[in-house]
Amino acid sequence: MVERLLAFPKVRALIFDLDGTLIDSKLDLALAVNAVLAEMGRGPLPHEQIFGYIGQGAPSLIARALGDGATEEGMPPGSRIFLSSIIPSTSSTIPRCIPASAKPWTLLPECPWRVLTNKPVGASRGILQGLGLADTFRSSTAATV
Repeated sequence: MVERLLAFPKVRALIFDLDGTLIDSKLDLALAVNAVLAEMGRGPLPHEQIFGYIGQGAPSLIARALGDGATEEGMPPGSRIFLSSIIPSTSSTIPRCIPASAKPWTLLPECPWRVLTNKPVGASRGILQGLGLADTFRSSTAATV
C-alpha cells in the first residue's frame, strides 16, 4: 500500500468512512433500530430488511424503519433513541482494511489518515478505541454532518 501512495505525491491526506469501510457495524445498527421501534411501541423488523435501509445517515435510517406512517414529530425522538442505543457490541473491523497495529504516519509522516463519518464524534472515537484502531488515526477536531 505504501508503494501505491508514494506514486501519488500530491496526496495530502487519506480519509476513510467508518461504517462499511473500516468496520462492519450493520448488526449493531439493526439492533439500535429495533430498540427505537420497541421504544416507540412498534414491532421489530428483520435485520436483513434494516440492512437494506443503511447508507444515508441516521435520520434516513430511522425514517425508513418507521415506514410510511412516520411523522416529523416522531423523528427527533427516534433519532435520539437510536444514537443512545448504538452499542458497538458486534461491530468488527473489516478484514485486511487496516491492521490494528498500523501507525501510518510513521511510514508517511506527511500524509495524515482521518475518519470522516456522520456518527457523533464521541461515539466514533469510542468505536475506534474499542476496536483497536484509535491510534491508527491522528486526532483532530471533527464535526458531524
